[in-house]
Amino acid sequence: MEVIGFIIQITGIALLIILVSLIPLWIFAKKRNRFNNIDYALVLLPSVFLIITSIFETLNITAKSLSNLFFELAIYIFAIVVGYGLKIFLPNLGNNQRKNSIVLLIALFFFAIIFTLLMPLLPE
Repeated sequence: MEVIGFIIQITGIALLIILVSLIPLWIFAKKRNRFNNIDYALVLLPSVFLIITSIFETLNITAKSLSNLFFELAIYIFAIVVGYGLKIFLPNLGNNQRKNSIVLLIALFFFAIIFTLLMPLLPE
């Protein structure tokens, strides 16, 4: 039960970091008409990442330490912010913002899986 509380705390901190990072980007995207309601799902991606990591550890696919969890989560949060920034600031992605948002979500989801599987064990 203590582990579940710890994961909930980490998820809360990650959500707060994502919100603080994405709010300026959301404001800019709404002004440029590059915002879609699917973009709100980016806030939930760290939770999905922690669920994926927990499933992999439960199935003994990856044996990770606590430092792996923090480092991977930090890299994943950075990838979310950079990915969304690229979606907003690159005008050559087309005019279909809904499709771009869905592609970004799918790409970040697969990034989480591949990054978790390929990350070596870090010392505590």
